Formats: sequence, C-alpha cells, structure tokens
Amino acid sequence: MKKVRAQKFVLLCLMVKDKIFVVEDDKPLAHLIRLTLEREGFEVEVFHTAEEALKRLKKGLPDILLLDIMLPGMSGLDLLEILRSDTATSGVKTIMLTAKKNFQMCNVH
Repeated sequence: MKKVRAQKFVLLCLMVKDKIFVVEDDKPLAHLIRLTLEREGFEVEVFHTAEEALKRLKKGLPDILLLDIMLPGMSGLDLLEILRSDTATSGVKTIMLTAKKNFQMCNVH
C-alpha cells in the first residue's frame, strides 16, 4: 500500500512544473523533503506554520502544496478549507501529510 502511494506521489510530482510549497512543522522532516525534491529539480519553499504559508500563498501559487495536517496554531485542514473557499487558490493541487496512525480524512472541498 505504501509503495503504491509513493508511486502516485512521484507521478503527481512529475506532472507539476517546478514549484512545490511544503508546510511541515517538523523541521528535520521538512528539510529531508526539501532536499529530496530539490535533488529532483524542483524549486521548494518550506513553511513551518499554516499562517506563514497563507501569507506567501497570497503573493503567488505553487504547482503543488504538500500540507501537514497537524500544525501549531492553524491546522492544515483549516488552511485547506481557506484555500478551497477562495477562487484564487481553490485549484492548488494539494497532498495532505500526517504522521498520525488511523487518521480519517473528512470531506474537504
């Protein structure tokens, strides 16, 4: 199952142009994600809070957003809800990340 998810992630990343925003509060993990994606030729910006990411998203959009669900302050789900409710950001391709076992995703439009 994890291998299939990883393959889908790689395929999705291959479809994007070149800019990926990572929103992850775990700094070592965010660094590892950045290094991996940059090694593959992507431009990566990392944010450690949803508030930082939202401020940056108002200036320009990435091709894809990697978004941690559990963040300090505003959660990743709250940020996704804000993005989906705004026509300027509703089309951003988003992959949700979580370290939590048995997490059930609610339906976010």
